[in-house]
Amino acid sequence: MKGRAPQFALFGLLATVFGMLAGAVPAVLRLEENLGLGSLFLMRGPREAPAEVVVVGLDKLSSDAFGLPNEPAKWPRTLHAELVERLAAAGAAVIGFDVLFDDPAEPAGDLRFGEALSQAGNVVLVAFLKKTAVGASQDRQIVLTAEKLIPPVAPLAAGALAVAPFTLPVVPVRVSQFWTFKASAGNLATFPTTVFQAWMLRQPGEWFTDLRAVCPALEGSWPITPGEVLAGRQVGSFLREARSCLTTDPVAVARLDAAWRQPQQPAVLRSLLELYAGADTRYLNYYGPARSVRTIPYVQALRGTGDDLAGKIVLVGFSDEFQPEQKDGFYSVYSDHTGLDISGVEVAATAIANMVDGTAIKPLSFPAELFVIGFWGLLVGGFCRVLTPPAAIAFSLFAVPMYGAWAWWVFTAMNIWLPLFVPLFVQLPVALLLGLLAQYLQTRRQRERVMLALGSYLPKRALDRLMENLGDLQANAELLHGTCMATDAEQYTRLAETLAPEELAALMNAYYAAMFAEVEKCGGVVTDVVGDSMMAIWAMSKPDSKTRARACVGALAVAAAVERFNAVPGRPRLPTRIGLHTGPIRLGNIGGAGHMEFRAVGDIVNTASRIESLNKPLGTRILVSGETLAETEGLLTRELGTFLLAGKSTPLVIHELLDTKADRDGLARDWHARFAAALSAFRAARWQVAADAFDSLHREQPDDGPARFYAQLCARYLASGPDSFERGAVRMPGK
Repeated sequence: MKGRAPQFALFGLLATVFGMLAGAVPAVLRLEENLGLGSLFLMRGPREAPAEVVVVGLDKLSSDAFGLPNEPAKWPRTLHAELVERLAAAGAAVIGFDVLFDDPAEPAGDLRFGEALSQAGNVVLVAFLKKTAVGASQDRQIVLTAEKLIPPVAPLAAGALAVAPFTLPVVPVRVSQFWTFKASAGNLATFPTTVFQAWMLRQPGEWFTDLRAVCPALEGSWPITPGEVLAGRQVGSFLREARSCLTTDPVAVARLDAAWRQPQQPAVLRSLLELYAGADTRYLNYYGPARSVRTIPYVQALRGTGDDLAGKIVLVGFSDEFQPEQKDGFYSVYSDHTGLDISGVEVAATAIANMVDGTAIKPLSFPAELFVIGFWGLLVGGFCRVLTPPAAIAFSLFAVPMYGAWAWWVFTAMNIWLPLFVPLFVQLPVALLLGLLAQYLQTRRQRERVMLALGSYLPKRALDRLMENLGDLQANAELLHGTCMATDAEQYTRLAETLAPEELAALMNAYYAAMFAEVEKCGGVVTDVVGDSMMAIWAMSKPDSKTRARACVGALAVAAAVERFNAVPGRPRLPTRIGLHTGPIRLGNIGGAGHMEFRAVGDIVNTASRIESLNKPLGTRILVSGETLAETEGLLTRELGTFLLAGKSTPLVIHELLDTKADRDGLARDWHARFAAALSAFRAARWQVAADAFDSLHREQPDDGPARFYAQLCARYLASGPDSFERGAVRMPGK
């Protein structure tokens, strides 16, 4: 891992930077809100809304009961006056009307409603915000606007505890946030904020005293009790003053934070502090689909059917149980799953309920988001780079539920919104793609370096030919049919003892250079060199007599090159023995524990080495198996018999490969025929006949190793019995 640490860090940084850049794109932010936050809501599921908030729905059930049209704007305002009186009598702490009353109705009805509002003293009305042009930019490309509050009709505005706007942030898909204050309208507190503040002013505790103590403006000129703020109908002004103080005085915020965030303090105090000192918008923590906040029909609330509303926040607005009758609806995270949109008054109720129970959604702060994106980017980017492709894919598949479970737990337990879309659908796929691409490029570079390195030792033509054949055989798992050549130099051990290491290295480099060149010329590839031994292969996708013939020609060429090498005056001689065998072979990577080598693997490799070793007792230089010579043409050979080589269970017919030039001085065909006849007698176990024949041949050609070998072997069999003769083959001891 130590060597991979820089790559881990680099790709982790790339994934981090890409995630941060993607997270700054508005379209991605919208996807994060719509898909990421929406998924968290669906994973968590519905939850119970606080009992302190109740919705009174203006619905079709009520309009039918009153015999009125299902258009609540046309209902008589005297009916609303009766509702306010009924709710006040029931002990409602705060009443909020999410209904616009900016158009005059019947004067008597407005006066009656206004009187009911004044007597109740706890009703907050919604007001309309109207945009007006106030100028243009210097290039006149942008029209500058401001928002002006249009209050309800005079009798209602005068009787209400407060009036406040209720507009929602413009979103292209679903409602996820609400305004707490409208800076464009002079930092006006919105309807949910005003209702919550009015309710808080009726709650016991020392919070009001704490707030006045840290804000000089409130301490000097404001009423000293919450009741005086309510009596003076100064809720809106109080909110603006408190917000002005706590958004400009960090010390005051720190003092309240230390006091109000104590474990024993109610959650509403934390909500109040976040309201004063926080952003202008806040995310909604939905309790579930439409009507998850307790909702009672308007007619039921008016007739007082026993609902406990004492101390409650009661919001009145359009909310129908049947979606076709819904007068205003907003697309929420649950709309697709239930088919029901949420009403405006339910949005307000959700916002207020979040402040009551202290469960408003908390997006990560910028530093915290950087940490999450950075940590996740480092994790997925690093591991997708250093792991193998299958492991990287498996890690990615595991990382998705792992991160999703973490985000779900944080969201459910602490109402903290961790980003989902960017980590899972931006960073993770990009990290995996970059990691796989880097692995591919690294493998390609390594292959090129291997090819370059092999090119330093192997002839380019042979290397290209080999790679071409391998490329055609990928579907066959690199199983080839080939001829393997094994060589071994005599006197190497003695030379290694007598020569200095640098002298031995120079000698062996020259020795192998002579042999490698001949292997390349004949289309072979050297696959292994150990000490004084070389292994070369001629590989094809299927058996081919021409390839086997080239291997035999290559063996003759190597032997000739060694003779020229040994003929250099003053150079130590390295007589070389050669063995060839043919059969199936697998060419590929072999090794383990961090060390791999590209080698030929198969029985023919060991068998070729055993055939090469047979040269020593036979006194020959080049031995070839019958499988190698099958169907070849133009080669001069002499069959030397059938042998059961050391460690092998199948006998092999062995031939000596002769240089065609060796017969130019008249090596008589009769002599070869006599050798074949003697070998036939040997195979027939006619030991005396074979012994006489081989003795005669050996006397005529004292330097012929095979004749000497069989003459001695027959003499031994005659004296001691055929102790090494089995199934017509000579069993060879040792290697």
